[in-house]
Amino acid sequence: CTIRIYDKSGITKWINCSFKKMTSAAGQEYFIGIGEDITEQKKAESDLRKNRMLLKNITENLSCATLALSENEDKVELINANDGFFRLFGCSSEETEKYRYDIHSLIIHPDDHNEFIHSLMRTDDNKRNVFRALSEGKTLKWISCESFSALENGRPCFICTFHDVTHIKETE
Repeated sequence: CTIRIYDKSGITKWINCSFKKMTSAAGQEYFIGIGEDITEQKKAESDLRKNRMLLKNITENLSCATLALSENEDKVELINANDGFFRLFGCSSEETEKYRYDIHSLIIHPDDHNEFIHSLMRTDDNKRNVFRALSEGKTLKWISCESFSALENGRPCFICTFHDVTHIKETE
């Protein structure tokens, strides 16, 4: 069980408890328990929720399509996509959730997958590229993608903005 307590100073502490019913050799029952202070973990979880809400509030008010991804071993994991993302690519939040560990397979042309992932994880300042994208009905679009990285709980996080540049590519 997880309980909230207050120490002598009135500071809230979170304790993860585990109890086990025991029986002595004389047949008396008693409980033995272990408690672990998980206050810092609870604070980190709360901070993460607040930061993700802030990120969502910011990205929802942008006119371009945005996507937030975190690096998870050798893959990227979807954190958030704004309404502009769903409009640009014509996919639903359910589809996006289904592809949360493989989002590029949903939106980026198969021939551009590796280049897209590589461009996200570049360490230099030139993180702007143009890719072929597949949108609603699998129609081909050209998108410009610009990304920047930040840290979320000490792990790399990528914020990507997308713009439809099909009309520019068609005139080249």
